[in-house]
Amino acid sequence: MLKANLIHLGQMVRKTHDLSELPAALARISQSWQWDSDELAQLTDPGVLNRYPGFNTSEEEMLELMTLADLLRPALLQHLGIDPQAILP
Repeated sequence: MLKANLIHLGQMVRKTHDLSELPAALARISQSWQWDSDELAQLTDPGVLNRYPGFNTSEEEMLELMTLADLLRPALLQHLGIDPQAILP
């Protein structure tokens, strides 16, 4: 959704999974976007590395990350001009 917001605003998006880089790029072009980049950086490693054997995230940390993602998703939808209530359960 971070990439969708950038594309919606006419930006080229390079291939990356770095969730601290994408919101920084969005904040540079949209004054209405603000989010704690440290929070988003927390999502990067588990979001990518959990796909591979040997990387384990504790259940407690996973629940914290899911809570953060659940807060981020509607904020990004709203920034796109989409009513989160219309599509999120």
